[in-house]
This record gives sequence, structure tokens and C-alpha cells, in this order.
Amino acid sequence: VCLTAQKVLNISVTSGTGRFYKKLTNIKKSYHESKTAVEYKAVMGEGRAIYIKDMESIKGEESIFDTMVEKKLLMAIKFGPISHIEENIQEITDKLTGAEINEFTYNTYLLGILNTLFSIIQSYKLDEREILGDREQWYTVLSGKLSKEMLMNKLLNISIKMNTSISERRVTSTKKIVEEAKEYINNHYHEWDLSVDKVCRKIHISPSYFSTIFKKETGQNYIQYLTEVRLNKAVELLRETDDKTYVIAQKVGYEEPNYFRYVFKK
Repeated sequence: VCLTAQKVLNISVTSGTGRFYKKLTNIKKSYHESKTAVEYKAVMGEGRAIYIKDMESIKGEESIFDTMVEKKLLMAIKFGPISHIEENIQEITDKLTGAEINEFTYNTYLLGILNTLFSIIQSYKLDEREILGDREQWYTVLSGKLSKEMLMNKLLNISIKMNTSISERRVTSTKKIVEEAKEYINNHYHEWDLSVDKVCRKIHISPSYFSTIFKKETGQNYIQYLTEVRLNKAVELLRETDDKTYVIAQKVGYEEPNYFRYVFKK
């Protein structure tokens, strides 16, 4: 984006970053991961940098998709909404139950769809039995004896279960990261150089991702939360000790007593 003195363009840019690899031969892999990272704007919002490792900390098996339909189904299951899943399942069901399709084509295409679903289950370590049920029932599905409506309901039910499980896992993971960060802040608030970068290095995530989820979970940005922790501790020390304000300032992470007084008064 070029900015000139005459005109400044206000453009929202979303960037994706793939994993770091030591071998140059993996550059294509990192590139595809960066493209996947950008797709997480459906969760994180636009206009930010998204690191694939933040979003997919569990490294799963790679999936190879032969059709755009399978790719769209994958994205719908990962991010929703349910209406997108329904649209994709409808499209898949129409293909599988078309008048021109033969048994071999039916089985081949359906196996590709099922492979997509199995790959997602393995990648996110979802409960296979809870989502798929008894494997023996899939022989009926593969036989092509199910009606269009029954097949659609079957695939839709599984896809929605997967979407729900992934969303719940994402929320749980986010809460865990924020709680870990809060614990670290509460134990190290006295360090004057307790920056976002320092906290992120400790919990191994990128600052941009951390800032987003921290604000979402706590309702405060990092500085607001840290200031609150420090000032609450300062109030406690003022009540329970005879320490001078400059001593208390140092104990709660402020190098400059005058700045501590300013923040405290504000």
C-alpha cells in the first residue's frame, strides 16, 4: 500500500503467515498455510495479521482436495455459519443423487467427501464415535441405498457436530490462553518491562492474536488490565504498609514515582 502526502488511503488489509520451516523446499507448504490463515478472518475479523500456528496449534494430517465442493465444505465446517454447511451438503447430495451418476462414481465421490470429514476429525482430534456413530452404518451409506433426504440429513448432522466441536474447542483454547496470560501478569506485575511481547513470548503466541482474544475475553486491552492489577496492589500496599509512595511505585512496576502518582490519581 503506497501512502502519499496528498492522499492517504484507508485500506483494511488482512495478512496470513504460514509456519516457519528450516528447509527451503517447504516454502510452498508455508505459502498454502498462509492462505489458510487468511481464511480465519471469518473468526478473527478483517484488517489484522493472522498466524496459522495461533489458529491451528494442533498439527494434523494434510488433506488433498480434488474438488472445490470439498474445499468449501471444509471451510464451512471450520467456520460456519450453519447455513453455509447446509448449502454445501445440499450441493454434495445433488451430485451424489444425480440421474446420470453410476454406482462406481457414487462410491468414489462419496469416499472423497468422507475422507475430507475423517481428515478434519483427525486434525482436530475430535471424538470420532461421538460424531460418526457406529462405523457399520456407513456400509449402508456407501451402498447407495439411502434416499436423497436421508443422505443429506446424515452428512448434515455429522458436519454440524464437527462444526460445534471445533467451535467449542477454539473457545476453550482461547480461554486457556487468556487465563495463562492473566496468571503470568498477576505474578509479574512488579516488573517494569512487562510488555505484551514479553507475555506472548512466555505463552508462545503472536502479539496481534493475543491482543484480539485478550480484549474479547476480558473486555480490556492489555495495558488496561495490567494497570488495574498494579493499582489494586498499590491500594493494598497503601492500606497495609507504611511504605512511601515511591517505594510502592517500584513494587508495583513503575520506575517513575511521578508517573505512578499520575496514573493512580487518574
